[in-house]
Amino acid sequence: MKNKGKFFSNFISHNPMILVIIGFISIILAGTFLLMLPISNNNGEWLSPLSALFTATSATCVTGLTIGDTQTIFTFFGQFVILCMIQVGGLGFMSLAMILMMVMRKAISFSERIVLSSSLGLSSAGGILAFVRLVVGGTLIIEGTGALLLSFYFIPKYGFFSGLWKSVFHAISAFCNAGFDILGNGDSLASIRGNGYVLTILILLTIIGGLGFIVWKELINRKLSIYSKMVLVMSGTLLLFGTVFYLLAEWNNPSTIGNMSVGGKILNALFSSVTMRTVGFATFDFSLFNEPSKIISSLLMFIGGSSGSTAGGIKTVTFFVLLITALQVSCGRSKIQFRGRSIAQEDIYRSFSLFFIACAIVLTSTLSVGFLTPKAPLIDILFTCISAFATVGCAAYNIASMPALSKIILILLMFMGRLGILSITLAIMIRLNRNKDKISYPKANILIG
Repeated sequence: MKNKGKFFSNFISHNPMILVIIGFISIILAGTFLLMLPISNNNGEWLSPLSALFTATSATCVTGLTIGDTQTIFTFFGQFVILCMIQVGGLGFMSLAMILMMVMRKAISFSERIVLSSSLGLSSAGGILAFVRLVVGGTLIIEGTGALLLSFYFIPKYGFFSGLWKSVFHAISAFCNAGFDILGNGDSLASIRGNGYVLTILILLTIIGGLGFIVWKELINRKLSIYSKMVLVMSGTLLLFGTVFYLLAEWNNPSTIGNMSVGGKILNALFSSVTMRTVGFATFDFSLFNEPSKIISSLLMFIGGSSGSTAGGIKTVTFFVLLITALQVSCGRSKIQFRGRSIAQEDIYRSFSLFFIACAIVLTSTLSVGFLTPKAPLIDILFTCISAFATVGCAAYNIASMPALSKIILILLMFMGRLGILSITLAIMIRLNRNKDKISYPKANILIG
């Protein structure tokens, strides 16, 4: 037994994401079973396994893609199950497991610390337990504050208990970048598109959740690393770019912001810029976007939020490294720099590798779903596949009408997107670093461009 325990410990230390993957799968399967139960559904019948699996994956992977209106389909129990999966998926089940172990005063092994640091996007396991306390404590404080502020709108409108539940649900959904809503109108947040108070709170919760736990810590300590500066610069740039673009592209579109006041247009363009990169809330139907807006939205979703956050995508810093590498190489620089610091070649290689792997996954899935759903415009399929992979939750096509195999592809995309390609390939990267080529080959002269 001791040898088996030692083997398992060594296996996990060399493949730290295996335990995370197993944990996510277990949560999804448990959620699938609970959502299938008649007690979870308003019609009192069993939900189909595929619909339950799709919803459970979307909730655990904090995506927000749905098979229909959450309020209409699920009872309070079903909504509670969804919210629990959102919270676990947002924080990461390893964070909650570590907190439980600390409460029970159980010793936490080194391999478990490695798994936790990997799941949170940290480069080392040093100080990990204090960091987890910050993450969980900060999350509860921010979500609680958001729920309290939202209750001033929802309680007077829906009554105390229903309003309080809606406040808690949407605060957690926004902070965890999940995008689920329970307003019951079938069109996400369209009914409150003119309410600046609620939309502003949701914007702030989404931005805070999408910045990442590492940036939180450094902002609190008022000591920003190069990484955090990259995150803030890229996040601010994308936020401004998206807002201006949506204003210009959708200004006269009566199906989106065309009939709103100037203030309403600015607010909803800002909201769309925020939600497109992470959360997937919608104040109007994304299928009614102009095609240029769908293309830019796909780009924003593909980039996503920051590493170690509740958001998906290839991450802001990855895109930032790609961008400055292209710009500086075109200017004749051989060393990539940012604010007086050189970017390591390994980080540049990883950024390009992640980018092309993500492109391959999205392209393959788009063509596959497009083949299975021939009546759907390919731009709408691309939009929806990127949304699933980036765990955003915006759909430009009715998912409920898709064939079963297309839904399964979207489920796989959400799962891969939440865990992150870098996390999934971490074990392979460790092996590659351990087994570097010991033989040097002569340089080849090739033509580029």
